[in-house]
Amino acid sequence: MDAIKHRGLYPKENLLEAIRLAKEKQMTSVEASEYYHVPQSTIRSHISNDLLRVDAGRPFYLSSKQEPYLVELIKSLDEIGIRLTKNV
Repeated sequence: MDAIKHRGLYPKENLLEAIRLAKEKQMTSVEASEYYHVPQSTIRSHISNDLLRVDAGRPFYLSSKQEPYLVELIKSLDEIGIRLTKNV
């Protein structure tokens, strides 16, 4: 009995195209699923949740808006006299 679950046995490009066509209402999620061989539930999940990433792996801690904001805050610390180096 093989307990290994195979995931994502389709090219990333197929998933992206299926999501795009379903979002633009050029195909239903069912049609896109059949044409691109991507699970319907995966397509629907990506349509309803824009924060989902196509790549597998650990989720981001910061959103795409929070990260550049944090970078700018850290960069501005030097202007107010706070240095982020070992040699103070």
